[in-house]
Amino acid sequence: MKEEMPPEGDKQAGQEFDARNEVKFEEEIVFRAESPLGEREAYALADYTSRAFVPATCAMLFLACAVLSGSFFGLLDVVYGVALLVVGAVAAVILLFALPRMMRKNTAKSLIYNGARNEFTVMQERLEVVTKQGEEVVSAVRVPFESLAKAVEYKGVILVYLNGAQAYIIGKEGFSVGTADGFLDFCRSRGIKTVSK
Repeated sequence: MKEEMPPEGDKQAGQEFDARNEVKFEEEIVFRAESPLGEREAYALADYTSRAFVPATCAMLFLACAVLSGSFFGLLDVVYGVALLVVGAVAAVILLFALPRMMRKNTAKSLIYNGARNEFTVMQERLEVVTKQGEEVVSAVRVPFESLAKAVEYKGVILVYLNGAQAYIIGKEGFSVGTADGFLDFCRSRGIKTVSK
């Protein structure tokens, strides 16, 4: 059976339909940004994550030493009890400064690819994130906007959390469509918790 070409008028109607869809697609894009996965971005993520975790860990360490030293005081071995309190205090102070550095180093090691960058496209209903290393696509993800946990402005970046631990990092200066402040307002308007530090 021979295929027939559509009449000339149908071709033109099809091209006009494609053009309308292309315009509609372009209008769907609310924000677009590109951000490198560099040391600055890794450090901002690590610092935000460690700001509550590190003091709590140090306090728990000191509290554990204090409870143990109390048992020594009960046995009338005051020297061991005081020594344990001093060790707990010193260890807590060392951890207060050492843990953030370790977290920065580990985050940078796990986050940074040589020449990698994230490309973010925000539509009305979803966020698309494409990670490229050079020109090669390493990963591509589509996330429904309502599933985002929170958006945090911190140290020149925006951390977009999917859950309590996983976040996408957008440099505030990387927006080519829209602005960082506009994106945060958009998140607020969609009921996403937004934090500015």
